[in-house]
Amino acid sequence: MISKPNFNKAEQTAINLLREGKFTELPIKVKEIANIFNNLKIRPYTWFAKKRGLSLEEVCLFAESEEGCCYYQKKNHKYLILYNDNIANPGRRRWTIAHEIGHYVLKHNELTNKTILSRSSLSNDEYKTFEKEADCFARSLLAPSSILYALRKFNAQDISKWFDLSMLAAVNVLKFFNKGVSLGRRHNPNDPLVKKFENYIFNINNARRCHRCKHNFISAVSNYCPVCCSKKITNKRVETNMKYDGYELDEYGRAIKCPRCRNEEITGGNYCKICGVDVINRCNNIGMDWNGNPVVICNEIAEGNARYCISCGHKTTFFENGLLIPWDEEYKHGKKQEHKSYLEHLDEEAEQEAEMEHEQEKERHHDLMMMAMAKTLELE
Repeated sequence: MISKPNFNKAEQTAINLLREGKFTELPIKVKEIANIFNNLKIRPYTWFAKKRGLSLEEVCLFAESEEGCCYYQKKNHKYLILYNDNIANPGRRRWTIAHEIGHYVLKHNELTNKTILSRSSLSNDEYKTFEKEADCFARSLLAPSSILYALRKFNAQDISKWFDLSMLAAVNVLKFFNKGVSLGRRHNPNDPLVKKFENYIFNINNARRCHRCKHNFISAVSNYCPVCCSKKITNKRVETNMKYDGYELDEYGRAIKCPRCRNEEITGGNYCKICGVDVINRCNNIGMDWNGNPVVICNEIAEGNARYCISCGHKTTFFENGLLIPWDEEYKHGKKQEHKSYLEHLDEEAEQEAEMEHEQEKERHHDLMMMAMAKTLELE
């Protein structure tokens, strides 16, 4: 007999899967989980329909669901998770797959010896228990509470964007998280799961947005925008982002290719061996001491497109050497390109509409001709 839902088991199973799997970034790529298990495959409804010669409606009837199912093949002890790929919302599809993986890892089919879990094949208590456990697993897999706790301030829209969930799922995740906090639930900042995704957490917690030049960047501490030197910076990035040109850097902040002569043999040091230009973009804030000797005030390493130091606001070496153009010139050019793309899009739409009208006119003309021919035949 199936007892009450074991939420602790469902959550811990999801957490263990994340800890032990080769996951290094979020959102979790749920379909890749099938690679961990030898007896599990994940396929869309359209694949199953083509393989079995069925319509989509017939696949839904087979699965007894318009969302997805966990199909257990008892003879060879293999599982096939099917999901409806015609559902437009990708976040909803991801939740469905995670939910069905929950049924698989929690062995709900085997516990009841059922090929497919559905309302018709289970008792009411069994169905409710399994669905609640699978939802708990999906929530813990896609948006773990320990990760949310490390992400500080957020709302449902943030959760939806960060973890690629539908808004409905994001709202439910937020409600569950807030309820846990209100009941005194806390998470260890040294949790192995938090450590595993620390780069992702750092990038979200330290996202910055410049009001002036619309540049998004990541920095734990920033007094100035690295592109335009503005102090009007918010601690949140938005989707609309002005991308400024720069140079690709290695892990030490050194350009992969020389920014001036494009020499690719950058093996070490601060300067290109061909043209002598700085290959590290750093703050070039140099002052003088009482004796008139140069003193380095700040030499913080900067990003490949940074015109200014985020700490002191001084110009960078790339900008001073003329390797980066002033931000406002690039901003205007970017806006012109954006406007040009918009106009080209309007032209394409106008052409498509004109083509559709032409096709419709041809169809009307054809219909009139057929009607005329029909009347001629009637007269004869």
